[in-house]
Amino acid sequence: MKEFLKELWQNHHDPTHAAYGVGGLIVLLIIYNRLLNKFQ
Repeated sequence: MKEFLKELWQNHHDPTHAAYGVGGLIVLLIIYNRLLNKFQ
């Protein structure tokens, strides 16, 4: 996990990379919420 965060931090200097990272996180959160709602 630390390596992942380190990579994120390094990529943060690259705007395109940072945008992809944030977008990916949001998509993951949405999918996660949908799955949680299905199982309830």
